[in-house]
Amino acid sequence: MEFDSSPKHPFMEFDQFKLRAYSAKEIEKLSVLRIYQCKTFDALGFPIEGGLYDPALGPFENLEKCSTCQQNSKHCPGHVGHISLEVPVFNPVYFPFMLNLLKGTCVNCHQFMCDTKRGATKLLLAQLRCIELGLTDHAQALANEINEKLANTENKNEANDMLEQLTNFNPYEIDNAITKLTGKSIETLEKETGIPSKNAVDFKRTLLREYMKSNLFRHRVKCPLCKRRNGTFRNDGHRAVLIDFGVGGIFGKGSMKGKGKAAKKGIDEDADESKEFDDTGPIEELLDKMETEKAISADFLQSDNAL
Repeated sequence: MEFDSSPKHPFMEFDQFKLRAYSAKEIEKLSVLRIYQCKTFDALGFPIEGGLYDPALGPFENLEKCSTCQQNSKHCPGHVGHISLEVPVFNPVYFPFMLNLLKGTCVNCHQFMCDTKRGATKLLLAQLRCIELGLTDHAQALANEINEKLANTENKNEANDMLEQLTNFNPYEIDNAITKLTGKSIETLEKETGIPSKNAVDFKRTLLREYMKSNLFRHRVKCPLCKRRNGTFRNDGHRAVLIDFGVGGIFGKGSMKGKGKAAKKGIDEDADESKEFDDTGPIEELLDKMETEKAISADFLQSDNAL
């Protein structure tokens, strides 16, 4: 598709495009009404003020006018309202990502258990820098070369030496290594770099996803930083996050027995926890028990009043 760059037909192209959520101050600035009513309509079917169909948000009927912009239903664009939450809650959009971050965090020292000084982090930084400079092929070849050398190395000492060299690699020397590899300066590569291709963007996302899954979101039973036992995070139906410090069961039930069994089986506390659990079971059982107790108490009170 060709574009006419003459003054009669100007055009613009996106350089960057980001999506984010509104902040609390921005929401209050855009909002024209605070929603505080739980009910939407009254007994006659009319919208209740302060509800989701308040006239300030837009006309409810075709012949009505908006109380905010005084336009009819055809021309009123609709207006934003907000709900003030009394307690902090989890954003359902970011809940899965937040839970993964918590799984990679120690509950004792409150730090990420991911070691950023390892060779995997240095390799990721080098690959991202290559992609940024338009050297996607070099980024892929770099990972393939290292993996092939590690796979073909029969001597463990040689493999450990290679990993140690990669760990000791200074990230600030990446540009120097790229200059020696390509024979071009960083300024020249930056000028030659155009809009990233779809393959480069997909490859970058794949690298970040694999790194976060294998390093950042990796849960360890024992924290490598503070050397204390770490808790296990449970997802309670996207409503709450539960922390379990027990070994055998949730909420610490049977933790001593589980610890004994783990010691007998020789389970390593430094091992990763990859098994998925059904987090809603204990909560649902507790709620069912409470409902049963309420029903029994109600029946007892009714029988007592009858007597």
